[in-house]
Amino acid sequence: MTDITLDPHLHTRINRFCEIGDTLAAQGEYPQAIEAYQYAWNLLPEPKTRWE
Repeated sequence: MTDITLDPHLHTRINRFCEIGDTLAAQGEYPQAIEAYQYAWNLLPEPKTRWE
């Protein structure tokens, strides 16, 4: 199975929400961190597991 590459703008948005999640987790704000990570995950188009 070949991985496919994300649009650079979308990739930037996903990374930003992951960074927000990392910051929140470091502050002990775990429920909010999980929300940020889930938001980033939900931005991925299907099939989610094939994106590089």
